[in-house]
Amino acid sequence: MYAVNGYYMGGDTVKIERNDFPVSAPYKVVVTFIEPASADAGKVRAGEELAKSREAFARLSKYHKSLPADFDYKKELAEYREERFGSPGRY
Repeated sequence: MYAVNGYYMGGDTVKIERNDFPVSAPYKVVVTFIEPASADAGKVRAGEELAKSREAFARLSKYHKSLPADFDYKKELAEYREERFGSPGRY
C-alpha cells in the first residue's frame, strides 16, 4: 500500500505531491478528505523540500574533487595493482 499527500483545491481539483514508486499494474485508489489545509500548505511543503535538496547538495559538494585533463585511470589502476599486489601475472 502506498500513501500519497494531496490537497483539495476546490471544484474538481486535487493537487497531489509527487512520490516516485514502482507501479507494475493498475491500482484502485481511495481519496480521503482528512482535514482542511491552510491556503499555503503546498507552498510550505515545496519550500521544505527545496531546503532539504540544497542541504544534500551542499553535503555532496564538499566531496567534489577535480582531476587533471590528462588523467589516465587505467595507468593509475595498473600502477596501484603493481604496487599493492606485485607483478601483473598474479591476478
